[in-house]
Amino acid sequence: MNMSLPEAALKRIANELPSSDVYSMILINKSFAASTIKSLWHHVALRGKRQINALTRCLKKGGKATFPYGSYVKEMSLYEFNPTMGDYDPTDLEINMNLINSIAPFFPNLASIGLFFGFPDATIGSSSPSPFPFDALASSIPGLEALQVWNSYNPTPSLRNLITNCKNLVRLDVAFFYMDAGVLAHVLEKGKKIRNLHLNAIMGVSNDELVSCLAKAPDQLRELSYRGVQPLTPAHIGQIVRYQHRITYLGIVGSALNAHGLQTLSALPSLKRLELEFSPVDQSVVTETDFINLVTETKSLKHLHLEKPNFYSIDLIQHIVASCPHMDSFSIGLRQDKQQARNLVDEIKAYGHASCDANGLVMFERSKKPLA
Repeated sequence: MNMSLPEAALKRIANELPSSDVYSMILINKSFAASTIKSLWHHVALRGKRQINALTRCLKKGGKATFPYGSYVKEMSLYEFNPTMGDYDPTDLEINMNLINSIAPFFPNLASIGLFFGFPDATIGSSSPSPFPFDALASSIPGLEALQVWNSYNPTPSLRNLITNCKNLVRLDVAFFYMDAGVLAHVLEKGKKIRNLHLNAIMGVSNDELVSCLAKAPDQLRELSYRGVQPLTPAHIGQIVRYQHRITYLGIVGSALNAHGLQTLSALPSLKRLELEFSPVDQSVVTETDFINLVTETKSLKHLHLEKPNFYSIDLIQHIVASCPHMDSFSIGLRQDKQQARNLVDEIKAYGHASCDANGLVMFERSKKPLA
């Protein structure tokens, strides 16, 4: 009998499968209900020629008789390296348009693609001197709504044409990426449906240029991430809040924050998720009291993440649990001290669901039931 699984179990299975491995996916198709299979095939990650070949054989050999799930696939990711924390070993995959054109037609509802190019001197695809022709994606994936790119260090003029031609693009997520101010201005001006803009560890744009582009753009963004770069000053943050006040998610470097900067963030009326990245040698002058004021005053805030903060306290956590019922969860990256992270879990687990991963990331979720 086919089984139908709850969403949580479904996610665990998908995460355990090796890279959404095609062989594994084909095998389990006979064991689970159609609703489960549909969810599992929502996203396909390909990290090697073996998976590509298996998928191609299924698609070409029997069509819908062997592989009836192509229409379920909404998201696809291609990797030139293994995306495990601290693991940059190359795969045997080289991302190019020939590869994408050979796969995309089998997924008529494909709306999102992630291109994870190799790190310099680490993978086969990273040494190509030619910038990737991003504009070609518009014709290969007509329904493209989201694009994620890692490791594209060459100037990419073709990105302008992609933004112009992809009328339905809602999300642009780039990291370790070169983008000058002219391209960013074009993205915000011509990408009229773009709501989610993630610019992490990018080169070619200064903080002043970022703020200037956001000021000239329509008040359209719901998500903005600007991490792995120079920290925004309280003045920069004030301008972002002024011109993009509909933001619900904000991720920035917090090293230049002060009490006034945090108070400015609380003025975002719809802010639900805030992620702040710090440096281990950070000289930020924000205090625990400043954060208590932030989470208390920002009634819309549901989640707070602090990455490598130079402070944390059980008092802050207790305040969130006891005095901020609007806060559902928070997380703290203590990657330099895993034992400290485990100790923190022991301190806070009485207040809800607390856990710690192998990299020192502490995660807390408010208990749905009243605490004993």
